[in-house]
Amino acid sequence: MKYCYIVLKSSTMARRAELILRQHGLHAYVARLPMTLSAVGCGYAIKIDERERERGVKLLISHNFFPSKVFCREDNDTYYEVLP
Repeated sequence: MKYCYIVLKSSTMARRAELILRQHGLHAYVARLPMTLSAVGCGYAIKIDERERERGVKLLISHNFFPSKVFCREDNDTYYEVLP
């Protein structure tokens, strides 16, 4: 399964964002960023299925949660940044 990390400014924002996404039927949860990405943001992010990423980001923005970055994982365990 391919997944993405939606990076927010704090772990508190990540927990609140997780609740919003789950209330709207998305499978998302707070997770630690991988070591290769840990210098970005607070170290916590929303982990979400890549197929739900776009909907999840739009939903968060509509609730005034603005992701600082979004990273998606490739099959070879590398990450690439996508626009939020």
